[in-house]
Amino acid sequence: MAYSKDLGNGKYRLFAEVGKDRKGRRRRKTKIVTPSGQRELKRMLSDFEYEVRNTEEQSIENITFGAFKDRWRKNFADKKLAATTNEVLDYVLKPIITAFEDMYMREIRTLDIEDFFTAEADAGRGSLEKKYYALQSIFGHALRWEVIESNPMDGVGKPHTKKKKLKPYTMEEVKRIADHFPEISKYHQRLIMIAFEFSLRRGEVVAIAEDVLDYERGGIWIKRALVYTSKHGLQLKCTKTGDETFLHCTEELMEELRAQRNAALRNKLLAGPDWNGFKDEDGNEVLLLFADPFGVPYHPNAVTRFWGRFVKRTGIRQIRFHDLRHSSASIMAREQVNMRAIQSRLRHRKLTTTNRYLHTDDADDIVAAETFKGVWGKNNAK
Repeated sequence: MAYSKDLGNGKYRLFAEVGKDRKGRRRRKTKIVTPSGQRELKRMLSDFEYEVRNTEEQSIENITFGAFKDRWRKNFADKKLAATTNEVLDYVLKPIITAFEDMYMREIRTLDIEDFFTAEADAGRGSLEKKYYALQSIFGHALRWEVIESNPMDGVGKPHTKKKKLKPYTMEEVKRIADHFPEISKYHQRLIMIAFEFSLRRGEVVAIAEDVLDYERGGIWIKRALVYTSKHGLQLKCTKTGDETFLHCTEELMEELRAQRNAALRNKLLAGPDWNGFKDEDGNEVLLLFADPFGVPYHPNAVTRFWGRFVKRTGIRQIRFHDLRHSSASIMAREQVNMRAIQSRLRHRKLTTTNRYLHTDDADDIVAAETFKGVWGKNNAK
């Protein structure tokens, strides 16, 4: 922001704000000029503002949080993070920018950040952990790029939000879901079966295409996920880990996949010249199994909406569609499937991540207690 003050005798003092110090006080640059008239005064004010802003942004020592954030996004976030993650960042960064935008990076202290999180918590705002990780990344890169000499985030404790404990489905509940299959279409039956049996994420389920089916081995290759961002719309991207993984399935599910593939082919033949199809990120057209009659995928949220209506109508205990993945992992663990096999099926790089997907309940604890049944003997009790 720039403005001028009339000093009299044809002279004006120009002001250009260059941010705030850590106490919130405005910092300004000034310059006295003698314009020939109001038009030249406006031009001189504009030139002065541009000169100050350009000089300040190029000076690493005087770079503001807002200016550094833009460079962090350009040099790191936009290059390294997924489009969906960057879209979440747009939301997460809004209150952070409001709090720190005009402050110099070198003057932001740990206490300033602690004050920010206290204010966010007191106001009942969410996503505190996401905001914490965003600031960790920003100041971590600032230290790495030698913009700051010490990282103020080193002394900031991660905010803890109380998470609702997830209770995944048991095998008995999965069977009750299957009992309701006659009430829904084959299309939706197969979505549920795939999510459970392959332990897939929602975007991976709807990204299954003809080219990933392997009838000879009896399974599918997981290599794509359907994602949506407001900037790019629907896209077929490589999976979260970037790997291609083969997963086996039951003969029953393989036949259902074959039938869904045949349904997609019939849609293509019926559509004729009206067929739109869809391409992956390499520009290759793929035949998606779960698309509209013209080969275009539905928004992933359509699966969420279907699932919400299904559990409400049937009275099935309500959990998120994504939690079918958690349920699948927990059921496999309960059936004593090797932990490494579960990790491989979930496609986690670390076993610790897989452990977070495994959940226990009273039934598991009773089984654990039964381990000691008969050990002590009746005669030992007094």
